Amino acid sequence: MDYNQASGLISVIVPTCDRPDLLLKAIDSIFLQSYRPIEVIVCDNGLVPLNREALNLYNIDYYYIAPRVGASKARNFGVERSKGEFLAFLDDDDTWDRDFLHLMMKKLVENRLDCVYGSKFIKNNGVVKKYKSIESTDLTLDVLLFSNPGVGGINLVVKKKIFSSIGGFDASLPRGNDRAFTIDLILNGAKIGVEPEARAIMLHHNGPRLRDSHIEMLLWLKKYRRHMSNYSFLISFIKILIASVIVKSRNLFSN
Repeated sequence: MDYNQASGLISVIVPTCDRPDLLLKAIDSIFLQSYRPIEVIVCDNGLVPLNREALNLYNIDYYYIAPRVGASKARNFGVERSKGEFLAFLDDDDTWDRDFLHLMMKKLVENRLDCVYGSKFIKNNGVVKKYKSIESTDLTLDVLLFSNPGVGGINLVVKKKIFSSIGGFDASLPRGNDRAFTIDLILNGAKIGVEPEARAIMLHHNGPRLRDSHIEMLLWLKKYRRHMSNYSFLISFIKILIASVIVKSRNLFSN
């Protein structure tokens, strides 16, 4: 299958949780893509269902699931109802550049890959700056078990067949599930590539982000302990504790 024959085979899954205004910006960036997906599936796990009138302008499939089940369960729920051969994921507080899907699919199909990661940027007060750009040399267990070089759901396109074979995102992990997904891909022999020109953009805002919570990473550490050296495990454990203390101290003094 060449790149042109792959046109229209992407399903985009959007988990959302009580961010209606930001969600509309995310959806706008999907429908502005130069490479259009066959469907957009919004999985709402907020405390209050979205106002459907705001979504009537878009041709999307909307599901309201159990509140606060987390992004992983919401993503997996959407995948189960998807029709595409390829999957892309966009969080409700992020956007894509116009050619994101075009560049990702071109890289994936022409190189016969199972999965492709793009670059992460962050937008603050209208200014877009690079956040993390993955190198092909970063996609190893040695790197990913020690740190996150920039893998995430929002800068990922993956074959649905591969996604399903590893069980999707691990919903038992409250944090670190994006990095866990990449590790599981590697452990299952997936062919992974990078496309640095494809930009996923995180929107800076005052609301909470999942990465602000650190102590939950101990569950992640437990899952992959057998793949880590004693040194990597100890350093990772210390980093988690220090990060957790810093966040709690910051919250204490800001109140």
